Amino acid sequence: MYCKYCGAQLPDGAKFCPKCGGTLTPVSEAPEADAPKPRPEPQPEPEVEVKEEPKKPYMSLKELFAGTKLTMGGAPIVNKRNLILFAVALVVLVILGLCSH
Repeated sequence: MYCKYCGAQLPDGAKFCPKCGGTLTPVSEAPEADAPKPRPEPQPEPEVEVKEEPKKPYMSLKELFAGTKLTMGGAPIVNKRNLILFAVALVVLVILGLCSH
């Protein structure tokens, strides 16, 4: 067998030419020169309709604090009992403020 690049004689089973370093392809693995390579046809990309949700100019408190849990010592800080106590305290302060004038 001879190198197809430089013509040097090669040992059997050689993958590279020792003289020029050319890569040798065995006959069984050589691609056929006459056979045209098939080209894949370009596929059109599917059209995807993107719907944008209208944006709100504000965020509700529920959306703002979604996923957050305010706790103190493992107990939730914001619950119905605490909200009622806060409302009563606020009413008492307003009444005291009105009575003092």
